[in-house]
Amino acid sequence: MVSRVSDRVRYRSRIEVLIKNPPQGGDGSLSEFETKAHWAKYVCVLVSGYIEQAVKEVLLEHSAHSAAPRVSSYVEKTWPLSKNMACSAISEILGHFDARWSESFLTWVDEKEERKKEINEIVAWRNSIAHGKESSTNNVTIGSVTTKFYSACELVDFIEELSRR
Repeated sequence: MVSRVSDRVRYRSRIEVLIKNPPQGGDGSLSEFETKAHWAKYVCVLVSGYIEQAVKEVLLEHSAHSAAPRVSSYVEKTWPLSKNMACSAISEILGHFDARWSESFLTWVDEKEERKKEINEIVAWRNSIAHGKESSTNNVTIGSVTTKFYSACELVDFIEELSRR
């Protein structure tokens, strides 16, 4: 398996650029406020996707480097096509690899009170956006998504470190 670290780095960098460069002004049919609100929702979906893809890539990479080729192939082929990466799902997946990983993850999440809330909230917002539940997305702003993005980066860095142990 080819290293996907560069894919994670590119995805992370892309989101950072989008956060730092929100659109200025409306597009004629939307006000500046509406344009920025839509931008925040777009970036929110990307951040949630980043969590999903990066966690998957880190763990598949770990499997490719540490398991027999048949086992690694099985892990890759049976990975769900899509998985909401709320903290409970991440803990469950990590536990399938190593029960201690799940325990370490839960300890890490509990060390900083906001981590669990931020990770779960970005996933919930993404689901609300995808399913057209606009009333559930009132708090989705560039600022709130930026905060959650940095929590997502910490999460991915933590799982990368965990997979090296």
